[in-house]
Amino acid sequence: MNRNATTHYTAATTRRAEALLSAAYGIPSAIDSPPLSAGVGERIRRIALSTAPPSTLLIRAIVGSVFLLEGILKFVDPQTLGVGRFVKIGIPFPAFFAPFDAIFEIVCGLCLIAGLLTRLTAIPMIIDMIVAIASTKIPLLLNEGFWKAAHEARLDFTMLFGCVFLLLAGGGPLSLDSLFFASPRHGHPGFVENDD
Repeated sequence: MNRNATTHYTAATTRRAEALLSAAYGIPSAIDSPPLSAGVGERIRRIALSTAPPSTLLIRAIVGSVFLLEGILKFVDPQTLGVGRFVKIGIPFPAFFAPFDAIFEIVCGLCLIAGLLTRLTAIPMIIDMIVAIASTKIPLLLNEGFWKAAHEARLDFTMLFGCVFLLLAGGGPLSLDSLFFASPRHGHPGFVENDD
């Protein structure tokens, strides 16, 4: 083996080892770092890249379904769950923000279920849950005590942590993110490009 072949073989082996380690631990390797000049499509692909297991589909389905249902219910029963509730808890411009929030929950819920732009979709839903906890559960804690607030806040915190999980883990291999945005090199954690 000549010197160039040995150098090429060593470099390829090192890249494979880095890719396997980063896939195993879910951390991007140094060779996977996006260049500063990466285009929007490349940045979206990197955001969509996920090493989460296929069972992430269950978390997406549960969290997305609850958001979808809550968004629809804001239109079905606006007095109790939509504009009327926003007036009651003191959200400004309730006639605007209740339908706005409902549409956001429906769209983001569908995106989470399908695994489309999972990480980006999780961000507004994290904000949505923080606002819900701050505007309804903290006053409940102050007025009626810990146990009542803990009981009422269980779904809010479950949804919040579910969204944080999806932000960190991504949509997993059974998602539209994986189908549309993952390249063959990055589509599956176990696949490593052969540089020989």
